Amino acid sequence: MPVLDGAKNLLSELAELSSVKAAILISDDGLPLENVIGDPAVDADEVAALARDGAFHLRKMLSDLGGSRLVQAIVEHSDGSILFANLPYDVTLVVLVKKGSNKGEIWNAVVARFPRLIKSV
Repeated sequence: MPVLDGAKNLLSELAELSSVKAAILISDDGLPLENVIGDPAVDADEVAALARDGAFHLRKMLSDLGGSRLVQAIVEHSDGSILFANLPYDVTLVVLVKKGSNKGEIWNAVVARFPRLIKSV
């Protein structure tokens, strides 16, 4: 399991955005490695397990379509969005976003922190 150095601070920066419900780093085993939860209704363990399955199926679909690896994805649903971003060492960043939010703004915040997130795992 990777040593997370400074990841909590980076997740906190993302969670400070008013439209972010949670920012979670998960392992490929579906375990939450680090998280900052802004919505008390969010269970990090449940999200990690479900997001692991979702990321697995996204990777499988991409592979079946001839892609080499999942880099990032945004899944929109009726109550908001889920942003996925692959990091080194089989770690995935999962950001839960409130309905009606500006996903571009949130994605820009993730991209701006990506180099530091990569260094933190």
